[in-house]
Amino acid sequence: MRAVLFDLDGVLYVGDRVIAGAVEVLEWVRRENIPHLFLTNTTSRPRSAIAEKLAAMGIVVGESEILTPPLAAAAWVRQHRLEPVALFIPDITRIEFSDIRVLSDDQQAGAASVVVGDLGGGLGLSYPQPCLQIAYGRASAQAHRPGHGAVLESA
Repeated sequence: MRAVLFDLDGVLYVGDRVIAGAVEVLEWVRRENIPHLFLTNTTSRPRSAIAEKLAAMGIVVGESEILTPPLAAAAWVRQHRLEPVALFIPDITRIEFSDIRVLSDDQQAGAASVVVGDLGGGLGLSYPQPCLQIAYGRASAQAHRPGHGAVLESA
């Protein structure tokens, strides 16, 4: 075996409970020096929060071992030089974009790219059109950031 990619939820844990044998499998992989990373499709939490959750279940993982959609999106924005980026993701997840120029919340134009993630119902209306309007500089959309995410309203 040359490497292992572990999905998290449903593979190593369910909810807040570690799956039986998961810790032992990870110990074996590490003991055998098999390269490995951890994958998740969540956009609602940064890698630091995921690592903390895992640690609480006895699974010690470094942030650099976790691959998330925001991390992939940030790498893609960097690679293709698509700054500034308009972010429609939870505030806590914005840390993954800390080295990228981000459109401020009150700007309604000028984004070179748009990232939309899980806002837990925090996007109103049909969000693709307002997001694209912001990207293309058509100021008929407004972005607000109450609580944990953005809410879009058509003007």
